[in-house]
Amino acid sequence: MDLVATTLVSDNAVHARYADRPDMGTATLWFEFHVPLADLDLPGRWPSAPAEARFINQAKIAALRHLYRTIGSELARLQDQTQPTA
Repeated sequence: MDLVATTLVSDNAVHARYADRPDMGTATLWFEFHVPLADLDLPGRWPSAPAEARFINQAKIAALRHLYRTIGSELARLQDQTQPTA
């Protein structure tokens, strides 16, 4: 899967889409996520102009890390539920 779209939505959230094909009409696997910037661990202070390339890259990285932690937590929760009880 590859990143096919990433945007800052209204300068207050990151929205991204990963898919197995760049053309969503032919994609068979994809996922999207939307994370508010306020929920992200962004280094330093936010610039006054959020369109700045460095800020956008930091926001993308932070959104992916947020998603990684969220998926990891959900995997752990589901694995705990499937463990046999004594």
